[in-house]
Amino acid sequence: MLRRSGQLAASPMDAEVGSPMFIEQETARAGRFSCLRHCHCLRHRRSCRCIILLWCGIILLACCCCILVLFVLNWVESHLEYCNFGSVADQLDPSNEKIRYTGRFDFSKPSAPSFSWASTQVAVSFAGSTLMACLRSSTDGARLLVVINGTSHSFVQLPEKSSKASAAAVYTLASGLGEGTHTVQVWKISEDNAQQGLDGVITFHGFALSDGSFLQMPYPRPRRRIEFL
Repeated sequence: MLRRSGQLAASPMDAEVGSPMFIEQETARAGRFSCLRHCHCLRHRRSCRCIILLWCGIILLACCCCILVLFVLNWVESHLEYCNFGSVADQLDPSNEKIRYTGRFDFSKPSAPSFSWASTQVAVSFAGSTLMACLRSSTDGARLLVVINGTSHSFVQLPEKSSKASAAAVYTLASGLGEGTHTVQVWKISEDNAQQGLDGVITFHGFALSDGSFLQMPYPRPRRRIEFL
C-alpha cells in the first residue's frame, strides 16, 4: 500500500476483484505457475527416465554376468570330463551300444553316466591286449573288481578326489592279454557312502584299446529278470 497525502492509495497489485486489471493479473500469475509446474514435470520425467535406463543397464549387466558364469562352468565341467587316452587303436563313448550296463545308472547325461550302488556293472567285449577306462572318482574313493572272461582278474582302487572339481582320469583295467575275444566286466564293489554326507558317485567316460578293436557282446541280455525290493 502507498501512503500519499495522509490517505491510502490502492496499489496496482490490489486491483478490485473482478476488474479487468485483476483478471489480467491473475491470468499472468496462473501462466507463471503453469510454466513452473511444466518445468518441474519435465525435470521429474527426465529423472524417471534416467532411473529406468540405469536399472535396465544393471539388469542387462547382471544377465551378461550370469551367461558368462554359465559358460565358464560348462567349460570347466567339459574340461574335467575330458579324458586323453593318447594314441589308441579303438575308443568307445559311453553312449555306444557295444557297452552293456547292469544296475542303477543315471543317464541324464549320456556322455557321462554316473553310478554309486554296489554291484553296478559295465561290460564290453573286444579283441586286443590292453583295455583302459576313463573314470571320475567319488569323494570317498571307490574299489572296482575287473572280471575277464568270467574269472576275477584284478582290483582297481579309485583315489579319493580332493573336491567336486577333480578331473576324470584314465585307468588300465587289463593288460598283456592274449589273442582272441575277451569280455571284461567292471563291478563296483565298494559301498555308496552318500548317507554319511560323502559323494559316492562315480562318472564313466568310456573305454579305449591300445590295440585291436571292440566287438558286440557275444551273448544277449537275459529276458527274465528278478527284482529285489
